[in-house]
Amino acid sequence: MKKFICLIMAVTAAACVMSCATVQRITERKNEKTALVYGYFNLGDVSSQMNWLSLLQFTPPTEKPYWGAAIKNGCFFNTNLVPGEYCIDSFGSDNHTYKISYEVGCFEIEKSDLYYFGAYEVVWKNGKPWTLKRTFRPGEAEVIEKILESTDSGTYWDIKLRKRLAILREAEIRKANIPRAPSPQ
Repeated sequence: MKKFICLIMAVTAAACVMSCATVQRITERKNEKTALVYGYFNLGDVSSQMNWLSLLQFTPPTEKPYWGAAIKNGCFFNTNLVPGEYCIDSFGSDNHTYKISYEVGCFEIEKSDLYYFGAYEVVWKNGKPWTLKRTFRPGEAEVIEKILESTDSGTYWDIKLRKRLAILREAEIRKANIPRAPSPQ
């Protein structure tokens, strides 16, 4: 019975750590040296169930190398990351945890700013995430639109995301208005 109680306490503690590690809202940044990382994961059939992602910081060395990130509708974000090298370590829900290889899903933050990780599809093999495959849908503008729903209005990150979205929309308008040569018949 004692072992069972210890097991329940350990599972509860782990759940609390993971729930505290995930940021469900994008709030004000902590200081001028931090970055906001965002992107999109198509997780297949489990997409709607996933609600957290764990990043492992490799450089600079730190005593607390794990960073939590929220996943909402496939979009993930993590506020206030310091410049350094990171890899996606794992992702999951309240009931499942999936590890991913450090050979994929790594990135470097060089300065404090917005960092778009990109859009990826998780390729599954034997019921486990095997690798990540780069996709281009949804695009960065659509990801920003989705995460703005979880961003506190008027914050530094809200303003930066809205400016970035305006730049992306302007680029799409210019691209759509480029005259095209008639197709040969």
